[in-house]
Amino acid sequence: STFSLFNSLIQVLALLIFGNFILYVSITVFINIVQNIYIARKADSMYPFINEKVSESIAKDEKKEILKNCYAIFLYKINDVILKATDNIVLSSFIGLSIVGIYSNYLLIVSTFKMFLDKIYDGVKDSIGNLHASADPGQVYLIFKVINFFTACIFGLASVGTFVVANEFISVWIGDKFVLSQLFALLIAIELYIMGLQKFLSTFRTSMGLFQQAKYRPVIGSILNVIFSIILVQYWDISGVIMGTILASLLTYMWYDPFIIYKHVFKKSAKEYYITNIEYVMVMFLAGGLSFFLSKLIIRSGVGYVIVATIISIIVTFGIIFVLYRKTKEFKYIMNIVKKYTYKLKSRFL
Repeated sequence: STFSLFNSLIQVLALLIFGNFILYVSITVFINIVQNIYIARKADSMYPFINEKVSESIAKDEKKEILKNCYAIFLYKINDVILKATDNIVLSSFIGLSIVGIYSNYLLIVSTFKMFLDKIYDGVKDSIGNLHASADPGQVYLIFKVINFFTACIFGLASVGTFVVANEFISVWIGDKFVLSQLFALLIAIELYIMGLQKFLSTFRTSMGLFQQAKYRPVIGSILNVIFSIILVQYWDISGVIMGTILASLLTYMWYDPFIIYKHVFKKSAKEYYITNIEYVMVMFLAGGLSFFLSKLIIRSGVGYVIVATIISIIVTFGIIFVLYRKTKEFKYIMNIVKKYTYKLKSRFL
């Protein structure tokens, strides 16, 4: 958004001119306040009925339901914050603050991918809810599978790119001393892929109005993350912390959200979902391994490697996806959308 771009620009300028981290953080707080004021005034002007007084009161049962849903959402939000902070706390406690700085460089790459891709899911959230209210269950199920396939493809590509390119990118960017092991790059890539699936499942679940059914799952996930991270960091250092996060996600988010969605929305077993997504993961491991091998075969290091490896990752990942899935309903559905938008763009500019 405009505010996000403006925030980033001001933060960069503040660091370059003043070099003050407190000012850097304060800018985000100030920009968020300004953004909220702008949104509130814009909403008041576009929807003046918001400020109209209503004589009717909400029924007790309805009010109780709203409060329950708000409580469930609160648990999700607060645990997201805790989950993000846990890794840094464990790292700084067991390894030291310096490793947190190195970890942040990799996290910046992952966060950039995630921030861009999250916009897609935030944009379709309302459309999914409307689809659930108006379409037949079969159509809703098809759209679920299409978005799941799309998520696997896009976050799969991002994960393959992260695994293949991240270490060399860090080396070119800030130097070899900030580069971690290839195992760590693999774990960061897996974590990014899991984040993508979690975002998709969370978006679909909330669009279906399923708030309370999994409200304690984030709490359990945070507790498991702390336990696993503390245990594994003592054996695998920073890689152990990422392993802990991955394990906590697999034991909570990654199996329970599909279970809830299939049970309450599709009225069927989630077995098909689990099998399909295990297959997608295996395909992405194949794409990652092949891309890494071919990239190292052509060029070993430097800026050239970053460019060549990025191109190879895209070609190999999408090439494997095309060969394996070009005849599926999900692939054809996405290609039809691409063709429609391509035709519209041609009509507008040609």
